[in-house]
Amino acid sequence: MPAASPWPAARSGPDQRSPRRPCLPRRQRAGRDRAAAQPALPAAAAAVELMHRTVEDSPVPVTLLALGPLTNVALFLRAYPATARKLGRIVFMGGSAGIGNATSHAEFNAWHDPEALAVVIHSGIPTVMYGLDVFVQATVEPGQYLPLKDAPDDGVRLVGGLLAVGGLRGGTEPQPVTIGDAGAACLVAVPETVELQRYPVRVELTGHSRGQTLVDRRLQPGESEHHGTAGPVPVIDVAVGLDHRLMTGTFLNTVQLPAVVNR
Repeated sequence: MPAASPWPAARSGPDQRSPRRPCLPRRQRAGRDRAAAQPALPAAAAAVELMHRTVEDSPVPVTLLALGPLTNVALFLRAYPATARKLGRIVFMGGSAGIGNATSHAEFNAWHDPEALAVVIHSGIPTVMYGLDVFVQATVEPGQYLPLKDAPDDGVRLVGGLLAVGGLRGGTEPQPVTIGDAGAACLVAVPETVELQRYPVRVELTGHSRGQTLVDRRLQPGESEHHGTAGPVPVIDVAVGLDHRLMTGTFLNTVQLPAVVNR
């Protein structure tokens, strides 16, 4: 059974007139229409306060998706610990179970504020790490992203243009390019896009390896555990692989959704 329409049913016939819009001067009508078309403005609140208010107001546990250094998230956890415990989980793009990019060992977001990352993974809140080693696997081909540049929707064209610039890095011919932090958003929206495994993870806070995330993938304890020198290490969910077709399909379908809705 089709869903009921929120709009009045259309009427026809010589004595049935459609409701008239208020008679406004042309300039006033144009101003009203422009105002209605404006996108929602950013919230007039500090990030920490916005997180606090959002979690407190939500009737269900909130998944907090972090796509940059975790400074504000750590501040939220420290400033509002009771509210933070109401979170469903934290999903962050950062760290790596392999090589880094800010340094040879550290991924940028983790390197930028490793102390904040340590606060997050030691918080006891369920946490998911979508790291650089999986981030680089989520790619789209030129034949998938170049047509986006000619889409009628402004937002879709913007995404196409950004991907096209990324696809030219290091050459003049378009190459496959990562979808970036959007992969972590796909993980939240469609969990099947990413394979997760639970591992002990610690973050280095000093020295040349500052910001490195140490993902312990050993199958059995080692000498540090036998001798009691390992210390407490949090166990979190770590992205270890992805379903490439499902990931790129989720991304492309979502990006092009405005163009479909606005037809």
